[in-house]
Amino acid sequence: MIYPTTCRWCGEADVYWLKHDVTKRLAPIDVQPVTNGNLSISRELGIYRMYDAGDEAKGLPRHVNHFSTCAAVKKQREERAQRKRQAVSA
Repeated sequence: MIYPTTCRWCGEADVYWLKHDVTKRLAPIDVQPVTNGNLSISRELGIYRMYDAGDEAKGLPRHVNHFSTCAAVKKQREERAQRKRQAVSA
């Protein structure tokens, strides 16, 4: 069973660190389900996968990767992109 932790970037959101069912790469997944989510999770198995029609039929909740909702990560990406643009123009 996987338990939620607090995001280490924004310090506000609760996330599950789960492995993708195929690639086995870890990702922070928002604990709170959302109506437009594209991921299905299994806390028992510690995995996430793309939401599909079978999940829809079962009425499973939808989740999203926390990287898509974390303001702190977005800010870090913008700063990194700006530094890269400055390095290229120099």
